[in-house]
Amino acid sequence: MAGSKQQRGKDSWRLTYTKDKVLYRKTVRAASPAAADIELARFVVEVNDSTNARSRKSMTFAVFATERFMAQYVEVKLSAHSIANYNAYLVRILPFFGRYKLSEIDPVDVLDFSDSLRKVRRKDGKPLSPKYLRHYYEVLHTMFETAIELGLIKTNPVTKMSRTTVPKKKGPSLNAKEAKAWLLAIKRAATLELKVIVLISLYAAAGRAELAGLEWWCVDYVMNKIKIVSNAISVKGQGLILKGTKTENRRRTVTLPRWVMRIIKRYQEEQLIFRRQFGDTWQGGERVFTTTHGTPMSPNIVTKRIKTFMERYNEHAAGDAQLVPITPHGLRRTGGSIMIFNNVDIHSAAKRIGDDPKTMMDSYVNDFDPSDQEVCDKMDDVIKPMWDDDDPSSDDDSE
Repeated sequence: MAGSKQQRGKDSWRLTYTKDKVLYRKTVRAASPAAADIELARFVVEVNDSTNARSRKSMTFAVFATERFMAQYVEVKLSAHSIANYNAYLVRILPFFGRYKLSEIDPVDVLDFSDSLRKVRRKDGKPLSPKYLRHYYEVLHTMFETAIELGLIKTNPVTKMSRTTVPKKKGPSLNAKEAKAWLLAIKRAATLELKVIVLISLYAAAGRAELAGLEWWCVDYVMNKIKIVSNAISVKGQGLILKGTKTENRRRTVTLPRWVMRIIKRYQEEQLIFRRQFGDTWQGGERVFTTTHGTPMSPNIVTKRIKTFMERYNEHAAGDAQLVPITPHGLRRTGGSIMIFNNVDIHSAAKRIGDDPKTMMDSYVNDFDPSDQEVCDKMDDVIKPMWDDDDPSSDDDSE
């Protein structure tokens, strides 16, 4: 039993308990050793409750962040990628809030932190983007919500007022004219690899991490489907790793047109030739997309492939034929927009891109599913004519 007791006289007992190198004593009345043991147990609880309350009240943000939030929550429950992200944000959060008592941080302090972030300049001299600022808000909000759950504070100082200082910026997407220009340019001038990247981005509304994480076992040429089940992410100290999709909804099976599947098949055959040339030095495993060195492609390289193609194409294109800048996420949004503007049922569309219907409407799939085939057909009614426009008899799309 924690603590000790010593009889000092008839029915009189001295109780002793040490915590954090501090000695606590109390004299109580007890008719027997057993009764004294009960009093000792109560005394230990009283001391612990008292010291814990004082400890919570005096706990600094730095102690909470490192010993509670990171050690007991983030590092236990989250992935290596998420741990690395939290550590990156704490680089700026801890110097500002570290010395504050956790229980005394208020909304004004959070606003002051937001102001300090707006004064930060990147290496190119530009301020931090609104999206990056919003991430700091979300990290702080999560930290204080965790503190509430642990009983360390009663209210979250990261209020809605704090968030209005970093408004969310909607991502880009292509309109019909821009999408047609991109598809024709990709068809005429892109590598098979880039054709597959763009077509899967549009038809499956796949994100760049999903593209980088795609493996050949996920491609079903019989049913004309691909399974999106993982993301490829870069983690400091670990390199490129595979993990599950961002959310459970993003884990899905998507139907693709037969002509797109034939292009994917041609690309796979091309990659097999490439793999034979590398022999034992091939490091790409079963990834669909790899670098020219035979290593798995990272999400950043997916973005770079698209950007490099646009820049090279625009060097020789006339003014009206120039391609507008677009990212993999922009292509994903374009695919979602095509579904919405062609009156695809919002629940079927959200299921196909792995998003929530409300989220999809505000900002703009399982195994064989007849409704998904209908979605695929409606998207094909828009995308296929754009692809066919310059040469309907192309080998890429012959039926």
